Amino acid sequence: MNPVVLQIIAAGLSGLGFAVMFHIRPKYLPLILFGASLGWFIYLFSCRALESRTMPMIITAMAMTIYSEIFARVVHMPVPVIYTPIVIPLIPGSYLYYSMRGFITDSNADFVKYGGMLLEDALGLVLGSLLVLTLFSAAAAKHRKA
Repeated sequence: MNPVVLQIIAAGLSGLGFAVMFHIRPKYLPLILFGASLGWFIYLFSCRALESRTMPMIITAMAMTIYSEIFARVVHMPVPVIYTPIVIPLIPGSYLYYSMRGFITDSNADFVKYGGMLLEDALGLVLGSLLVLTLFSAAAAKHRKA
């Protein structure tokens, strides 16, 4: 099987696993499976199209936040219930592991290298989400005033 397809399937299944762990109703699980797979697809596509480390994460976080905002309104559930499991595959767990291993083993070079990559990815996730959430909040506030 193509490694990219395998990665996309694995991302969807990991999001699905967290959705089950969070006790999300079974009728919403396909929404989570598709969202997590779509998120990883966007991330892989962005990584290949851009030479940056942070921009693919920002783009993917923006797309996943939009996805969550739209479908939360469609199925009448809170945005974090959809957003949290679909963004799980994007969390840079390996960088956290290697930076902590560098910290524990007094390998400052590994701590700094992987800690920096961890911060870049985490900031990309946060920034992308905040940009979209700010726009949705502003639109909702304007709609309430009208």
